[in-house]
Amino acid sequence: MSSVLLYFCLAGMAILTPGINSPSYNWWGFRFCVAVLIVPIYLYVGNVLLGLPLSLLTWAFAAIAVAGFGKLVIQRSFTWENCRSSALHPIFILPLLALAVALTINDLTYLPYPGDETGSWLRYARQVYLADAYWSDKLIYHHGAYTTGWPMMIAFANIFDSQYVDR
Repeated sequence: MSSVLLYFCLAGMAILTPGINSPSYNWWGFRFCVAVLIVPIYLYVGNVLLGLPLSLLTWAFAAIAVAGFGKLVIQRSFTWENCRSSALHPIFILPLLALAVALTINDLTYLPYPGDETGSWLRYARQVYLADAYWSDKLIYHHGAYTTGWPMMIAFANIFDSQYVDR
């Protein structure tokens, strides 16, 4: 269920990001993309530069996303035309289709290949998740040349669960 919560957090953040021009409700794809791009920058600045725990940053991000939905309600931009044009946008349709497939297939799993780089990234992301920080003495596995954003994004998505899930 963490993927659903992550999606709503990104959608709430997308509400807060401006569109290129007015009316901004027509820019859902762009705004959602900006919200996704904000996450690694937010995590890097908050965790690596300011030293805040990833769990605190994740739940603060979720609170900001809730504020985004609050902004939507306060502005009362729920007109039939806005809702109809927004509901037909692929950023809302495609995740619903993916959720329908995931709910239909009972045993939908992903098993990372241990020798693959993805397996290495997942191992590092698990350590970041357990240490609640990117730079920590608790980490025994580090690829200095890799970008910091990917393992932190994987850890960010797992913080919504009570345990780390790599499949």
